[in-house]
Amino acid sequence: MSSLERLALELRREAEEIFRATGEVIVVAPTDESAEELILVAQTRSLKVSHVVDKNVIRWETEREYGFERIPEPPTPLAKTLMRKVRC
Repeated sequence: MSSLERLALELRREAEEIFRATGEVIVVAPTDESAEELILVAQTRSLKVSHVVDKNVIRWETEREYGFERIPEPPTPLAKTLMRKVRC
């Protein structure tokens, strides 16, 4: 399983946890543009995640900001951070 697949799995777990706790729906889905991209969509915000394979980092971007993060093992802390960005 690739780093991005592990992160996607963790993001889906986080989205399920948020839904159970608050009823808020956050969709985690691959994009049509690339197999190395995901999109997170909340009520009024979205966040795009792109995997930079050769550096094993992700680039995330919202409408207002962007950044780069290393993918930790396990990816749980990064998944929580990305969820906070899409929910703000």
